[in-house]
Amino acid sequence: MKLYYRPEIDGLRALAVLSAIFYHAQISVLGFNIFQGGYIGVDIFFVISGYLITSLMLKELKINKSFSFLNFYERRCRRILPVLFFIILASLPFAWFYLLPSNFENFSRSILSSVGFASNLFFHFSGLEYAGIAGMYKPFLHTWSLSVEEQYYIIFPILLIFVFKFFNKYLFQIFALICIISLLFAEWGSKNYISATFYFIHSRMWELLAGSMLAYLEIKKDARSDNKILNELLPILGIFLIIVYIVSYNDEDISPSLKTLIPIIGTCLFIWFSTKETLLGKVMSFKLIVGIGLISYSLYLWHYPIFAFSRITEFTQGDLSKKLLLITFTLILSIVTYFLIETPFRDKKKIKTKLFFTIIILSLIPILTFNFLVIKNNGFESRIPKSIISATERATNEKIYHLLKQDGKTCFGRVKELCSFNSESDNKIYMVGDSHFGSFAFGLEKKLSKMGYNFNPITNTGWFYFSKSVKLDENKKIDKSYLVLREKINEIVSKSENNTFIFGGVSSLYFFDKRFFHNGKFSKDVHTYYHNRDDLKFDSTNLMKEFKEQIQKISKNNKVILVYPAPELGFSLQQKLLVGKNWKKMQKNPTLITFPYKNFVKVNKEVFDFYDTLDNENIYRVFPHKLFCNTKIQDQCVTHNETEVFYSDEWHVSIEGAEMINELILEKIKNISLK
Repeated sequence: MKLYYRPEIDGLRALAVLSAIFYHAQISVLGFNIFQGGYIGVDIFFVISGYLITSLMLKELKINKSFSFLNFYERRCRRILPVLFFIILASLPFAWFYLLPSNFENFSRSILSSVGFASNLFFHFSGLEYAGIAGMYKPFLHTWSLSVEEQYYIIFPILLIFVFKFFNKYLFQIFALICIISLLFAEWGSKNYISATFYFIHSRMWELLAGSMLAYLEIKKDARSDNKILNELLPILGIFLIIVYIVSYNDEDISPSLKTLIPIIGTCLFIWFSTKETLLGKVMSFKLIVGIGLISYSLYLWHYPIFAFSRITEFTQGDLSKKLLLITFTLILSIVTYFLIETPFRDKKKIKTKLFFTIIILSLIPILTFNFLVIKNNGFESRIPKSIISATERATNEKIYHLLKQDGKTCFGRVKELCSFNSESDNKIYMVGDSHFGSFAFGLEKKLSKMGYNFNPITNTGWFYFSKSVKLDENKKIDKSYLVLREKINEIVSKSENNTFIFGGVSSLYFFDKRFFHNGKFSKDVHTYYHNRDDLKFDSTNLMKEFKEQIQKISKNNKVILVYPAPELGFSLQQKLLVGKNWKKMQKNPTLITFPYKNFVKVNKEVFDFYDTLDNENIYRVFPHKLFCNTKIQDQCVTHNETEVFYSDEWHVSIEGAEMINELILEKIKNISLK
């Protein structure tokens, strides 16, 4: 029994890695991203890996009647660790110079989880969406797949040896059963637990097992298909299925799921029926294509941090020529690491076992030490001027958005009891909204208490008050905690007289489901959170109607302050100030970094038009955008002055920005008091 080298498999690897690279590079042709399903390259890798590794294991079991775990894991270490450690070490200086403290901390945590082959768990529990905007700025997000694969190869050899020894006759059936169960988990999870389904091994195992079952069948019969017609046609069909999936993917598709069977079946068809003698086999065996397949591991490891740091430093900014330049640079680096690191470290004759593990340990020590120090020192805040952090990054994250406890009582968001400041006063003000309002609430609390008001902030991330409609959680299920809080607010509203309610937030998102993301790119269908209970479909008209009825009802016996949308950046101001030491230039130029007023108008015009229809003598209006836009430069919105920055991240105002908006809110409250 022999296992022959199959160059066409390396050709398939090339297709997989290039589809992933072009997907992450966000390459578009005539405005259409033809690689919008290119992430499926990872799934193809899973099938190939399951096929090749199981082939080697079964071959060893057949020939030697035994299996060496030590040799197996040494081979895995030689394959995986040297390049991974090298790229981690190479990325550290860039992280030091270009990452803000909290991002630097998360970067180090992701590195440590990657080294421990647990980054899939880390990114899941961090709440990071793989295809989301934030994920594009995490240099080692792609190691989640490496973790899944290595977790599989901790479990799989033990399972294989056990089944091979005691249930060899039913080995294929057992594999098939586990494969089906895993696929069913994936389909069920794609509708109920999207993040866990994407990141965890239980819903990915079927892809690896698909390759493992192919390996078992091939070794059992000591051959694959010998039908020449099928060998010519079915590999073409397989590649066609893969390409169709890559091109036809849309944002509503969840992976893995039953739909993922399309590219997985395509991969299996290619592996089983292709040979280097068939037409497609010859094409996939071209030296250039095979060469890309050979360096695919280095390519995969290099490309994501390179593109992540290019986004962080805004090197590409949608420039196709620069993206292609980065891909070329990635290819060159991968060739270098393949020949200087991958190849020699996989050769036991060149690098003996003892020397190999000595080098690995010596490489691991600085990686662990450095990243533990980063975490311990809170991302080394001292390396960043305070004018950049501007008391926003850590203060905002820990105190403003999630100020959940006051005197031992949970008061913002998912609550059992609402929080009240200066509860002895009967003059009540309710602030109801999302994390933007959380930013304002933090500064208003003391000022309103001193003015004699009973201040009740009810805010949370992505939260807006609709009296009837529902909110869906990240798994597209009705958020029950939202319903509980909403009923509390409904009760407050039904009994309230002569109080003040403040409403607002990212209104364009809640009413019209649109928002600007990085560099002002318009995004629609971002977070479809609020739906009608009956069909759970987003309905802008009904949501506006519902909110209008709420405001009319509340404003009959109470005052209402509508806070119109505050401008959102769609980019990290601190990051822009960090790059090129713009923080020094800012001290002389208060208009160094601005953004177009037209971007703000494009997103929020419908909100303004709608809010303007809410007309009542008890309704007051606050316009935060007037503080930032068309002030110092016509048709531009400012983001800072000489000493302070007005934003803490892509969307939220900083403490300083919140104080500016709060003055407008306080002015309205004083006007109400005078009346």
